[in-house]
Amino acid sequence: MKRILLLSIIVCSLQANAQKNCNATFSYTINNNIVNFSSADSLIHGVSTWNFGDGKTGWNSYTSHNYNASGTYSVTHVVIDSSSNCYDSVVQIININFTPTCSSSFQYYNDSTNLSHYSFYDASTIIGSYYSNSIWTVNEANVGEGQSFSYSFPQTGTYHVCEQLQTTSGCTSSSCKDILVQSVDSCSLSASFTYSANPSNPFAIKFNPLQDSVTNASYHWVFADGSVDTSKIPTHVFPKGENWVYLYVSKPFINGDSCSAYFSSLVYIDIGPADTCFAGFTYSANANQPNSISFIATSGQPIISQTWNIIKDGRLYDSSYYPSHVVQITSNDPTYQFSDTGIYLVQVQVTTQAGCTVSSGWQYIMIDSLAKDTAAPNSLPQIPAYPNPATNTVNLNLSMTGNDNVTINIYSSFGNLILIKQVATVDGNNQVAIAVQTLKPGVYYVEINYGSTTKRSRFQKMQHY
Repeated sequence: MKRILLLSIIVCSLQANAQKNCNATFSYTINNNIVNFSSADSLIHGVSTWNFGDGKTGWNSYTSHNYNASGTYSVTHVVIDSSSNCYDSVVQIININFTPTCSSSFQYYNDSTNLSHYSFYDASTIIGSYYSNSIWTVNEANVGEGQSFSYSFPQTGTYHVCEQLQTTSGCTSSSCKDILVQSVDSCSLSASFTYSANPSNPFAIKFNPLQDSVTNASYHWVFADGSVDTSKIPTHVFPKGENWVYLYVSKPFINGDSCSAYFSSLVYIDIGPADTCFAGFTYSANANQPNSISFIATSGQPIISQTWNIIKDGRLYDSSYYPSHVVQITSNDPTYQFSDTGIYLVQVQVTTQAGCTVSSGWQYIMIDSLAKDTAAPNSLPQIPAYPNPATNTVNLNLSMTGNDNVTINIYSSFGNLILIKQVATVDGNNQVAIAVQTLKPGVYYVEINYGSTTKRSRFQKMQHY
């Protein structure tokens, strides 16, 4: 018992000595609204923290703080040294008394692609209050308000631009600058082009820039075979098939800068006009078996081969990693029997007699039932969701005939039930808001049930930044 008591006395004595080894006492100097604080203990291995009494905090043995208003503040200084089990804190009351000041200044920059266009932004110094507003003038005419504004000068010359600053304390200040506008030229370049084949040689293609009246412009054509041409209207001989063509156009400004434009296009050589080289498809369900779907490919040219891809929705972007998610059919105009309900993505790639190979866009197909003599694909009423994509909330508009209780089920793209929402609706239009901020990014499907009625919707959840 005596040994335990003695040990307790020794521990308490060590803690007391450690407590005494810390010193949170501090001094300070006040210069207008700026206070410099200095700790009496430098704490080589410790931590020094400050609470300045205005909701702001600081670190280090020596620190400075700007107060935005006159008044009395309770400043707390805490020192901690875990290596020696040391802790201490001191509170002092300081009085801040100053007159808020402000000094207007601003910066600007010129748009390198439109030399008449300038952007101005506030860079004022404010002490003891906060920014409220700025009134901007050009040659004494009001042209804008706020911390920044943009202005396009109508012609060359010198313009007198001023900012009149206002702060929350009522302080005002003005500053002006003379802006020399040397050019009002703008970069209105376009690199779009057209092309046509030589009647006697369909592989020799002549190119024409749509914007052919630009002076001092330079042209840089790059063709699929790697060759380059810098003439304005070139002619190039291509092999049969699809060939990419790139055009880069630039022109100098008088200040040494330049503006540029870029355009690329796929050129079809001896395979028919570009507007006939496309792919699409139609589909229909078997009257007695709604999950048995017949597909027919379409194109502007005769088709010789087809490749179909069918993916359960939500797996489009990971299909390269999980090829088992993709059903591929290489027969022409196939009939496919879906093994499960849900929404699927379907795409077809066709090759035509003229050598055109092109893919259709992905098209959604909804399989509502696997049973005979029931609903056909996409037959259930669809309700649009908005905004779509959504980040925080998605809305549904439900038109009801009488009061009813509605159950809304939200499913992931893999068919998992994620969320259930029950809503009491009234006769007429009802806007239902669904919070989705906690959902992971991806595609979601909505099932709306009331009475004997079922409707569907879908939306995409985007990442919130």
